[in-house]
Amino acid sequence: MTVGFVFAAFSHRAVASSAAYSFTMLLRCVNGEKNKTLHPLDAGSLTISGTIWVTSKVARATAEPDPITIRLYRSSLFNSEICTVTVTPDRVFNKKTSFTKSCGDVEAGTYFFIVSKPDAIDKLGDGWHIQGSGALVTK
Repeated sequence: MTVGFVFAAFSHRAVASSAAYSFTMLLRCVNGEKNKTLHPLDAGSLTISGTIWVTSKVARATAEPDPITIRLYRSSLFNSEICTVTVTPDRVFNKKTSFTKSCGDVEAGTYFFIVSKPDAIDKLGDGWHIQGSGALVTK
């Protein structure tokens, strides 16, 4: 009798997973697939949360940092975009800007980020160096 109860208790356990991430962007783009920074996740309702901040800027930097677009992809033969978040960092060095986005239900699999700024005329970006970190959580 006890064995059946223990089995039933474990069979109804909620499956959840999380993966921490971080990035440093010195120019315009960070590509997790090319950098081999992949995040395995269980199936479930996905939430992306995190913070971004400015670490430095070059002499020719624009007056304000450009918005950062964070795209999450499911890694497969035909990578599919799962969720997108756009956040504008504060121009004050090391002042963190937080974000959270619910991305709906996802399949179990391996995921990666592409973090980018809009294209600049000189292709070097806005001159602001950005860092970010956070978590992917499925429930």
